[in-house]
Amino acid sequence: MSPEEWAKRDRAYVESQAGVIAPGVATNPELIGEAKAELVRRDHAYAVEQEQDRRHYEDDRAAKRREHEEQLMRRQMEHASKLSQEQLATARSARNAARWAAGAAALAAFGALIQAVIAALQRWLPLPPPHG
Repeated sequence: MSPEEWAKRDRAYVESQAGVIAPGVATNPELIGEAKAELVRRDHAYAVEQEQDRRHYEDDRAAKRREHEEQLMRRQMEHASKLSQEQLATARSARNAARWAAGAAALAAFGALIQAVIAALQRWLPLPPPHG
């Protein structure tokens, strides 16, 4: 029987001819050898298929992991960007508040200087009492 013919047979038939299921059923050593060779070929093909499936699964898993890590990194970058924008806005607000405080302090100092000048002038130049 040719290898193509063996490949068309179901596994139970091939195993029976190889003496796996029912020892001694087939007495032709050539037939037993061909059946055993077919079983080895099928087992090898199955093992190759399983290895390909495993590699495909691992490749998919690695790709999904990379995608997940990239998405996580993007989210972290977006969060960091948003946080830095908020910090920049806070710093600008603090800068503006400091400018206003410095302006207010300058006006207060100017007011105090004017009051000191008026007080000095009142001491040296007494003003007439207001009419009323």
